[in-house]
Amino acid sequence: MRLPPSALDRPVWLHVGTLVDGTGAAPMRDAHVVYDQASIRFVGIGGRTPPAELVRPGQDHPDFAAPDCTLLPGLTEAHAHLFLAGGELDLSKRAAYLKQSPAELLAAAKLRLKALVCLGVIGVRDAGDKDGVGLALSKLCSDPDRTLMPYVESPGAAIFHQGRYGGFMADALENYPSPRACVEARVAAGADRIKLIPTGIINFKVGAVITEPQMTTAEVAQLVAAAKSLGRQTFAHASGDKGIDRAVEGGVDSIEHGFFLRDDQLARLRDLQTAWVPTLPRSRNSSITPT
Repeated sequence: MRLPPSALDRPVWLHVGTLVDGTGAAPMRDAHVVYDQASIRFVGIGGRTPPAELVRPGQDHPDFAAPDCTLLPGLTEAHAHLFLAGGELDLSKRAAYLKQSPAELLAAAKLRLKALVCLGVIGVRDAGDKDGVGLALSKLCSDPDRTLMPYVESPGAAIFHQGRYGGFMADALENYPSPRACVEARVAAGADRIKLIPTGIINFKVGAVITEPQMTTAEVAQLVAAAKSLGRQTFAHASGDKGIDRAVEGGVDSIEHGFFLRDDQLARLRDLQTAWVPTLPRSRNSSITPT
């Protein structure tokens, strides 16, 4: 992401009502912050203003004052499918959207990244697609210019079993001679991590995952071992306690969604230092769009 032109050749002085520095410290009030393209040069709390040598010669007031606003570190979106239009709930429109070309899907995703930056998100952990959208964005954002966003990573196509849930964002394990060959293909395509889909999704009519998991514990373990040998972490779309058990015992680095996790499974995640990235509804009445 390009710095504002003003920050490239001089320091910028901000005055905000509240500052959250991300360290866990209590919010700080009436804060003055000076930064330039290299670093944060000054933080003053309680109305304390910067010394003259840290701002422009003769400058006696902030470049921008927002006494009703809060300044905080950039946010990270930990699980997003950038190729999807998540706000659309009409199933026919969603299906039509997915029939667009990869170039059209990428163009829409670029607009989403720009919107996210405006909301304070500076990094995205994309969760995969089969059309190379996330991989293209990851490559664009690794460029030193970073014109879209400072950081995006993507697994490319997720790994699933043919005929099971996930075909709209994944490439089947059956298309490769072995689990290792499948992982090698993902890495060769540029995957930052390896995404697995070892379970199905919730049946919302009964409020449970009623299908058998897609992958055995042994299959998950083979994919995880291949990924680790190639320097890649794994993350697993997993819901339903039976499928979650297989993903955890298979050694994945993180569980995504994790609907119906049991307390003992949470304890197991803690003991193994396996991450959980939950999906939570916004409110009791909000719709959950499973991915």
